Amino acid sequence: MNNYSSLGYNEFLERRSMFSQSTLSPTVASAMLPAGSVGSFTTGLSASYTTTIVFTADDSNTASWSEGVIHLFDGTTSETIGASNTGNITATTYIYYDKSKPRDLVTTTDPAVATGAYKTLLAIVEKVDDVTKLCKITTTNATGLNVSNIQANQIAAGVITTSELNFTPLISTDGGDDIIATINASSEGLAISADRISISGSTTFSSGYNPADKVDEVGGTYNSAASGARVSIFPDANTGIVAYNATPAEVFKVLVGGTDSGDVIIGNYAGNKGLKWDNSAGTFDIRGSLTASDISTGGTVSVAMNLGETNVKLDGANKRIIINDGTDDRILIGYQSGGF
Repeated sequence: MNNYSSLGYNEFLERRSMFSQSTLSPTVASAMLPAGSVGSFTTGLSASYTTTIVFTADDSNTASWSEGVIHLFDGTTSETIGASNTGNITATTYIYYDKSKPRDLVTTTDPAVATGAYKTLLAIVEKVDDVTKLCKITTTNATGLNVSNIQANQIAAGVITTSELNFTPLISTDGGDDIIATINASSEGLAISADRISISGSTTFSSGYNPADKVDEVGGTYNSAASGARVSIFPDANTGIVAYNATPAEVFKVLVGGTDSGDVIIGNYAGNKGLKWDNSAGTFDIRGSLTASDISTGGTVSVAMNLGETNVKLDGANKRIIINDGTDDRILIGYQSGGF
């Protein structure tokens, strides 16, 4: 940063008077000096003024100001100063008012030029290397002096403390949606601690995230995709979870309500190609072909099945094996009711 001290300012951008302001007014102080020895603008109060001028950072190397007037410490008011800008600066630039040029503000990169008799330093503009950011504007102490477009990287950490932060809504002039503010949490994340957060009005979320599609703590629903292969959680009051293949057809289903509550179905059980755990009956049913290299059981296996369509029937319930030629039973091994 360039030499604020060379302009007579301290780190708070204040200039000290030759006399204590609590004792002497500017008029009295000037009157006590020999005529012509010190100009009225060098008695130490060149920063004591008010103004209607507003400074704005336009881009990384340009600042502009609005039309306005300056009310000087000696009780006079400048002529109306026209709106203008610094142009594309390459070095720290000083914006000051020169009473000999009453309708304009003057810029310089030499801090010594920006102060002196009949001169009042208003602001210092510093270029920002990042072209996506705005230049930094530092104003001297002045009641009524406004600066717009203050950026986060222009504010030191821990210097703003407030119990309430209000945003004034923007008014769109082009029919678009204006953004009041953006919070960029970046990779560090964003934590909000509050007893209650209320959002009114419409809210737009990034693609892939919509709180309206979230799974509620109780009774929420979820779909991993809108169609095709997917998983659905609580798609209806009686179904807990369903998995679909690409067809899509159900390949896994758990029932949590209705008369079949507790049942689990794998595959196309209704089409005789699947498995079903019947919770109320306490049975595990298999429909369709069963392929296994080894089946071991420590209990009784009840079998009622056909081998080769209906030619060979293993009838475990009636304790027999029947071989049929397609029309009549030709061989019966086991029990035949009324036969013997």
